[in-house]
Amino acid sequence: MNLLAIFVLVFVRILAVTMTAPILGSRAVGFRTRVAMAVMLMMLTMPLVQISPSVVSRVTNSAQWLSFIFSEAAIGISLGLGVSIIFAAAGAAGAAIGQMTGLELGKTGGHDAQSPLSSFYHIVSVAAFALMGGPALVVTAMLDTFIQIPITATLEQQPLIDMATDLLQQSFMLTLRAIGPVIVALLASNIVIGIISRTYPQMNLLGLGLSSNLIVMFMAVFLSLGGTVWLFVDDIESTVQFLQKGLRHAAEVKSGAMTTPSEVLR
Repeated sequence: MNLLAIFVLVFVRILAVTMTAPILGSRAVGFRTRVAMAVMLMMLTMPLVQISPSVVSRVTNSAQWLSFIFSEAAIGISLGLGVSIIFAAAGAAGAAIGQMTGLELGKTGGHDAQSPLSSFYHIVSVAAFALMGGPALVVTAMLDTFIQIPITATLEQQPLIDMATDLLQQSFMLTLRAIGPVIVALLASNIVIGIISRTYPQMNLLGLGLSSNLIVMFMAVFLSLGGTVWLFVDDIESTVQFLQKGLRHAAEVKSGAMTTPSEVLR
């Protein structure tokens, strides 16, 4: 019975990651496929799980079972969503560029529909994430959590809130850095149009402004796309390390400076 409970807790943490991480948690991946991946990873993870006497005694306490399940799910969701937030910034950058250039004027499909440029940025960044081995990096980080944070460990809420706040700030800064080159190009284009309007006031400035903004936008996106996508992909490894440290800190604060084998790696 104790072994079955340990299997369930390990499965919950892994399933939470496969449900929320980029690519693994994509809508293109069916629910059964995610569950199958979670089961396979659970079998590979069991040798890493710390089954100490304290863990066995906690597992046998059925009164705390619900809190254990929530803690395991919180660890997996924090890791998966933390990485997904970075790629949400890529989509936000595309949406912001579309708004600035007037590409959203003819948008249809409701407020929840993504703009073409937002979808393009998101798809390219996720493709780069896959090419650089991002899913393997996330899975490896998830496996490391079983060494750093034993099962049945509970998490303090405040460190998790601080970690989420830092990730949102980082995502916002990445969005600003991604749209920076396009903003500079559009500003230069508007200055040129303003000078032309003062020189030739009889010209159709509305049509000229929209067409020139679109041309400048496409040129800026084409020239800066590689560096912009690399902003998000290059930040993934440091983000994963930040998530691991934040989760470990939340577990240590809750348990009163819990000692784990990962302390040796610090």
